[in-house]
Amino acid sequence: MIDTLQQYSLIHPIELSAYSIISNNLDSLNQSIAELREFQALMIVKLKSLIELETDKFRLYKAEIHYQQEIIKKLSLLEKRLDKLIKKYETLKSN
Repeated sequence: MIDTLQQYSLIHPIELSAYSIISNNLDSLNQSIAELREFQALMIVKLKSLIELETDKFRLYKAEIHYQQEIIKKLSLLEKRLDKLIKKYETLKSN
């Protein structure tokens, strides 16, 4: 302990004060950086989950559009068949 006191007695009081102020600021800065890293990690996890959710929604939307296009094609074919049947009916009715 005497060695430590002797060491500090060689250091000017203003230097000790400056060191104390700087070290406290550095500690709080280090803590803030650590908190920011934690927050960044949480935000990355949240962003990844949102991307996955939106990707799933987009896949469902694409599947729905494809399904709707298939229905439209089938309805178009049914409409053509119905037109042909109506024409046949009209020709048979007129004969």
